[in-house]
Amino acid sequence: MVTQAPYSIFIFLVSILVGTLPVAASNNGGGYSTGIAIAVGTAIVILSVYLLAAPAVSQSARYDPLTELYLLVRSKLFKSNDEELEKLRMDTKSYYFLEQMPAEPGVQQEQTQLA
Repeated sequence: MVTQAPYSIFIFLVSILVGTLPVAASNNGGGYSTGIAIAVGTAIVILSVYLLAAPAVSQSARYDPLTELYLLVRSKLFKSNDEELEKLRMDTKSYYFLEQMPAEPGVQQEQTQLA
């Protein structure tokens, strides 16, 4: 099963490469302060969210790039599919199309009166 490990490893690498190593190296007279390291690290993490994240419910029902890579490797290398993730993809597509359908007038009125 796919876990959160790739994401935590990414944060670990960003903090080491953008924070710890440059700040430690700049103690010998460099100008890379901890404030700059925090700002750059935060910007990298926020940018990665916009580039890597996938919407929870969408027409394509695509996963984030790491999960898509996992599915690709599993299907090509091991010649098997992750049936749970594929079922979730189909369920997401169905849910998206159900959300797009207009509600029946009577049902919508009842929901409005309940609120």
